[in-house]
Order: sequence, then C-alpha cells, then structure tokens
Amino acid sequence: MRLKMSIQSKNNLAYVMTYKNVLADIKRNRLTPGARLIPITELAKKYDVSYMTAQRAIKMLQDEGVLEAKKGSGIFIKNLDNKNENGSKGNGFSYSPNNITSNIQDKSAVKSISIVLPFWLSWHGKAAVYSTVRGFMEISQKQGWKTDLITKDGNFVDLKFSQKIIDRDVDGLLWIAPNPWDITNIVRLIDKGIEVIPTGRGFPDIPLDAVEIDLLDLGSQIVNFCISKEHDKILILSGNIEEPFLDTISATIVKGIKNELQTRNINLSDNVVCQACMPPEDLKHAKLAIEEHADANAIICMSETIFPAIEDLDKRNFYKDPSSIVIINCTGEHGHNPDYVGRIPVVKISRPYEDIGRAAGLRLLNKWQGEKPNGLDLKAKMIIPDSL
Repeated sequence: MRLKMSIQSKNNLAYVMTYKNVLADIKRNRLTPGARLIPITELAKKYDVSYMTAQRAIKMLQDEGVLEAKKGSGIFIKNLDNKNENGSKGNGFSYSPNNITSNIQDKSAVKSISIVLPFWLSWHGKAAVYSTVRGFMEISQKQGWKTDLITKDGNFVDLKFSQKIIDRDVDGLLWIAPNPWDITNIVRLIDKGIEVIPTGRGFPDIPLDAVEIDLLDLGSQIVNFCISKEHDKILILSGNIEEPFLDTISATIVKGIKNELQTRNINLSDNVVCQACMPPEDLKHAKLAIEEHADANAIICMSETIFPAIEDLDKRNFYKDPSSIVIINCTGEHGHNPDYVGRIPVVKISRPYEDIGRAAGLRLLNKWQGEKPNGLDLKAKMIIPDSL
C-alpha cells in the first residue's frame, strides 16, 4: 500500500507540474486569447512527460477556462484573467465547476460526427459493423447530430487520413475497430481538439474513452467452459501481449484467463501462450506451436488468420480425434467465424454490437452535455455448438 501511494503521488505531481509549466510559458511568452498552443505531443516532449500526463494538464486548463479546443484547429488560449503562475484563481477569474463543459463546447450547437468504418468491411464483418452503427445512430438521431461515414483503407500509417477528418470540420469521431498502427492518426486528431471514441480496442498510451466488451469476463468465461467440458490442456494463439507492439485485446483476454485460473489455484504456464497472430509469420508460428502442443484439447484463437494453419494440419491427419478438440474463436462476428475449422468444432463469441454503438454515443453525450451514461451490459456470450 505504501508503494502504491508513492507512485500515485509521483504521477499527480507530474501533471500538476506540467500544468504550472504550461501556464508559466503562456505568461512568459505573452500569449493572448486566441493564440494557438503547440500540439500536446510536442508539449509532452518539451516537458519530458508522457502524452497522458501532458493531456491531463491541458484538460485541467481547459476545465478552468484558460484553454479551449476548437474542432479541426487545435487548442487555443481563452482566458488569462487574474491567473498567476501557480495556477491559483484571482477574484476576477470566472470559474464554475458546474459549467466546465459549457466553457469548452456550446451545448446548443449541433454536433457533427464522422464514423470511421474499418478497411476490411468490403469482404467480411458487415453485420457486426452496421449493428454498431445502428446503436450509435439511435443516440445520434435523438440528439440531432449530423453524422456521416468514412472508410479507412488498409495502409499501415496514412497521415493523410487524419487530414481528411480534420477537413470535414467534425466535433467528434466514432472509430470502429481501429488497428494498433492507427494511433498516429488518433493522436493527431486529439491534438486538433476532436473527441475520438474508438470501439473494440483501447490504446493504453493515450487517455481515450474506448468502448470495449468486458474482455476480462470473456477470459473468465473461457476458463469456466474449458473446465466444465474437461478441456484441461489449452493452447492460446494470441497477438502480441508484450510491448512495444502490444495487442490490448489479446493481452486483456489472457489476463482474464490467468485471473480466473488463479482463483482456482491453477497456474497458467507461459509456454502455452504463443504470440502467433502477427502477420506475415502467423501461420508458421501457429503451426509450430500446435505441433509442439500436440496434446492440447482446447485451442483459443485471437485471430481467424491462423485458421489455415489448423486446417492444413487437419488435412494431414495431425489430429487423431478432431471431435475431442475445440477451437474458441475470440475474433467475433466481424471476422471469419466458421462452425468448423477442418473437422474441429468452433465455439463462437457473440458481442453486443448495438449496445457498443449506444455506449459510444452516450460517451460523447457525457463529454458534451455532462449526461451520465446509462449502464449497459457489454459482456460477450459464448455460442457453444450442439456437438459439444
């Protein structure tokens, strides 16, 4: 407990010191209302702090009315009346905790939102994506928001894409199932004052209000299923669960599996977790892992891209009794979701996509109008075939 408090105090000090440093720089450089602040990414480098720390300091100054975010343009000086370098408010400084949101956004203004559709929509996942859009539009239409759709192509890093969004002059962005390499565009949009709500994936390095299913609970469900069906030898084919290229979905599901096993006093050996779902070597790594764990009777897959490796092994009669094995496909309905891979039955994961869309809409409503989101159950459900 003492160590935890020490770390927490250090983090608090970092963002408070950054807050004071930004305010001092504004005073020192004689910046006046209307002047533009440098992007948060540059502020973080300048003060040698994390992006999250810098953004928290900027948010504090926004809440106090010193700074304001203008959509598509960035962050600007708004009000410096009687504000000293220690961050204290003088008698002439107008500030009300109840009006934090209205200091930044005009509640009466009609909001404009773009929905980013994933590049793979053209060949699979339409039902899942459009269910998410339907749920979001339910909130959007009630609020009278202007909403349009834009598709992101498959380029790993396309900085022109964020400029397309900026040129649309939007207030908010719903980004459906972003990829890890989209972080560069997302950070740039945040720097421009656009509220970004991703679904399906969070980014631990930046403070985004991502909407995800309860992945820890999914990990727990997987363990309960395996134990109930006596599938006691598991193999996990995951994405990267370690830095620097962390796949937060894989990492969180694996954590949920480990947590549930620990409650049962069972330790998960690290050698049954193969970080195979990383193209272009995913099929090769998956085959090697499966061959090494030939006795596995439950294969937990974080990506459907490795199914061909399993099918190839099955064609070569690698599995003597395919009916005794199960594949748990964590991809969900937005990916390739077969009933069988080769001759092996598949347990599917159903996600509440419409509620995910509604939750995203409510997050934006909360940011702009201070509305508290209604509790939505974002837990996944396992669809178990009759053969099991």
